[in-house]
Amino acid sequence: MSRWVFLVPVLVLAGAACLVYWLLSQRDSAPREQCQGMLDIPTYLLLDREYLVFIGVPPSHPSRWTRVIRLDGDDLVDVHDHRYVLGDVSAAIVAYPNGEILEEVRAFRPFPDGIDYIQDALETIRDVLDVDQLSTGRDYVKVEHTDYRSAEDGRLVYLTTVTNIGSERIRVLKLGGYLLIDGEWTLHTITGGYFTAEQFRSWYAVEGDGWISPGETVSDPDNFGNRGALWAYFCETESGVRFVAGAKVN
Repeated sequence: MSRWVFLVPVLVLAGAACLVYWLLSQRDSAPREQCQGMLDIPTYLLLDREYLVFIGVPPSHPSRWTRVIRLDGDDLVDVHDHRYVLGDVSAAIVAYPNGEILEEVRAFRPFPDGIDYIQDALETIRDVLDVDQLSTGRDYVKVEHTDYRSAEDGRLVYLTTVTNIGSERIRVLKLGGYLLIDGEWTLHTITGGYFTAEQFRSWYAVEGDGWISPGETVSDPDNFGNRGALWAYFCETESGVRFVAGAKVN
């Protein structure tokens, strides 16, 4: 009998073994490929800011959303106590407590109930800021932009802190970003209008009814906008004094 008769089964088995090894290696490497460009879900879950985190399920071919509430090792655990391997996730949404989307990867509709992108203002507002007003605001509030970094989509992202340096509680009534256009600081936001007090509380994790106590600092770690822009905060003290505080993005 030819030795090839005995060799063929060996070759078949060797080929099968190679195929199995290849399939296993592909399975192990697939999650890493899927997660390229994935947002940092663990960080959002660990931050004490009440972010709403959703992942698309099933992870391989997502068709619906489930909210995840904690990380257990390499597993994400959702509100139904179902577990999903972090590396398998291919679609995700992180939203502020008010439901506005902060970050998303491969998001699809329908979104979870109450979740959506920030909505345009009902009407476009034209406003020119008198920067001399900011001098009064410096007696009450200190605004700082730090921790500059680039997001994957190229946006400039930074940490913005708002500190009450006065002797009374203060609250923000509205806020907006301004650009210097033709020599004037002109309101220029993605919505076409001001951002609201409710949005400020959600973005800056202000507790309770929105009042910020003397010495207290609130922050938005994921603020974004152009260098040279100016963020202005329209505020009032507990005794009713109104003022504007702000700072440029350097």
